[in-house]
Amino acid sequence: MVEAGDLRDKVAVYQSVPVETETGETDYIFSEVKKIWANVVPTSGRTENLRGDVERAAVTHKVTIRENAIKPATDTYFMCRGQRFDVLYWYPIYNRAGWLEIFCKLVIEEK
Repeated sequence: MVEAGDLRDKVAVYQSVPVETETGETDYIFSEVKKIWANVVPTSGRTENLRGDVERAAVTHKVTIRENAIKPATDTYFMCRGQRFDVLYWYPIYNRAGWLEIFCKLVIEEK
């Protein structure tokens, strides 16, 4: 169970926001909308071998926040400790009003 004191991770929230292009059309780009406190913990992980001796890893994290911190959407991602977490889905913690659990996929980019 998460308490307010457990929100120890400073998380930057990025969401898709509309911008007007030079031609007057509306385009969407990801922009940092705010920073919030969260509790980020890994929940599952797996690896998969692909052709050509390539290995792919998928790691899921649970991000717990206060419900009124942000309005979650699937076009959202978080940056925490230099890592990107794409939102998969979320739901409220029903037995504790005011809290939200957001499940994210850790995005590992090849350098």
